[in-house]
Amino acid sequence: MVLTFSPVITVGRGYNAKHLRDNGVVVHTVRPEWLELGLTQAQTFTGNIVRIYDRERCICDIIKNKNKMDIQVFQMALTSYFSDSDKNIHNLMEYAGIMGVSDKVRQYTEVLL
Repeated sequence: MVLTFSPVITVGRGYNAKHLRDNGVVVHTVRPEWLELGLTQAQTFTGNIVRIYDRERCICDIIKNKNKMDIQVFQMALTSYFSDSDKNIHNLMEYAGIMGVSDKVRQYTEVLL
């Protein structure tokens, strides 16, 4: 079995990403004001520095897009995040407020903490 890798990027709404999609890139769009929210950097296994979203931003995206994803992936992501001692609930709630998912995030936080 051969595994294939498709790069995934996030762009602001209105960005013409046809050329990226045509080249096999998975493109997610968000409100332009959310584009920098939770943005950080990480090093890939090949040593390159790339821009990524922090865990709290990813959890907000996952909760916001729950209906578009596999329920097992959703449950595993939330369970893993809330059981980790390195979670940052303050940032999570701040991002949730900005992204309009505060009530949903608060519900999951109450159940999983």
